[in-house]
Amino acid sequence: MNDDNPNIQSYLVAIEHARYEGQMLWQIFTAFLLAHTVFLAFLLQTAFVQQVGMFRPGVFIAGIVGLLLCIPWIATYQRSTAYYRFRMAQAREAEPTNYRLLKGVGEEFSTGKKVKVDQALHQLGWLARKLNTSRSIPALIVVFALVYLSVLFTSGPWW
Repeated sequence: MNDDNPNIQSYLVAIEHARYEGQMLWQIFTAFLLAHTVFLAFLLQTAFVQQVGMFRPGVFIAGIVGLLLCIPWIATYQRSTAYYRFRMAQAREAEPTNYRLLKGVGEEFSTGKKVKVDQALHQLGWLARKLNTSRSIPALIVVFALVYLSVLFTSGPWW
């Protein structure tokens, strides 16, 4: 590969930006996941060790806080995902025609199609196609939100 070629340089820069955005996406997601997991572990310990179905203001308020913290989690995930997709689009656009790493076969594989590389067929499995990152992460955040809602329901002032 000739690194002096301006087209190759543009492609390498675009790939580096996409890699950076992908790393940021996972770092932000894991930071929120860790914080919510620890917070929820302590909250569930308190919420369900004591009698369920009675008003407990501390548990109730903590449940509201946890539920509200799901909002910036999903918002930052959506923002990071948008940046990652944008950078990947830039990298595909900058990719030299003969590379076919991101465009063509790469795109087809990522959408779940069967592709032939080195005389072998490759395809993502059914579950990987249906439960991709753009679906599984929001689903996980919704699960956390539902657990916070159950804490609110079992410890709210209506008891």
